[in-house]
Amino acid sequence: MGEPRELTNARRCLARAEADLRAPDGLTQLVEGLALLEDVIGTGSATAAKTARNLATSYAGRIYGRIGELIADAPSLPDAVARISGQDDAFFSHRFLAPRPLLQAIESVDPVVLLVDEIDKAEPEFEAFLLEVLSDFQVSVPELGTIRATQIPLVVLTSNNARELSDGLKRRCLHLFIDFPPPDEELAIIRLKVPEISDRLARTVVTAVQRIRTLELRKAPSVSESLDWARSLVILNAASLDRDLVESTLTMLVKHEKDLDRVKGALDKVLADLG
Repeated sequence: MGEPRELTNARRCLARAEADLRAPDGLTQLVEGLALLEDVIGTGSATAAKTARNLATSYAGRIYGRIGELIADAPSLPDAVARISGQDDAFFSHRFLAPRPLLQAIESVDPVVLLVDEIDKAEPEFEAFLLEVLSDFQVSVPELGTIRATQIPLVVLTSNNARELSDGLKRRCLHLFIDFPPPDEELAIIRLKVPEISDRLARTVVTAVQRIRTLELRKAPSVSESLDWARSLVILNAASLDRDLVESTLTMLVKHEKDLDRVKGALDKVLADLG
């Protein structure tokens, strides 16, 4: 007496899946998506794709082989499905996760600091996901459930205000605004970070930068840009600022063309009494 028709059909489906996996587009079918490998002609994208296909085929082939062994003596299709269903941990388990900083912070047994830098550059979808972490300190993983923090991490988010953050995210945070430093603090920063600069040049740089920030610019010079400008002036062995020197180094400080034109048009004001 032959095996039940349902089991024969199941074996055929398994064989067809193995054949599809070994087809040229087998890897794409497996992940239900497309992979684009773009290169200059002859630099190896086809070879890389073939290697990925061979690796996936080899691994998936072993998985299918094990499944075949598991259901080899199943009397019917429902019995075969039941046996496969009993192996959930083989397909959906924690060992298949690659923990990234968020999950690492949640799972850490020791108190940690989680830094989410420039959250305003992230997609709104990530911000929505982050709300779950900040409100309940847990991460939901499909098929695995909810992973809750054993130690509540200290979370620090930074933003450059490139876009408006959601009210929900702001509500869960203690909001601190860091403005441009006053002249004396910026002078101390320049002396600390560019110790080789002369005191006179450092004071001149701070005064010029503070004046430039009062102009209506798309982006006012940041502290890091004033440091870059100070370093470039030291490399040029500058002892003081003059119009030609400022114009030739202004791109270290101002990054937009219209801002450059506006600053150049106001250089007499910027450099007044700085000789």
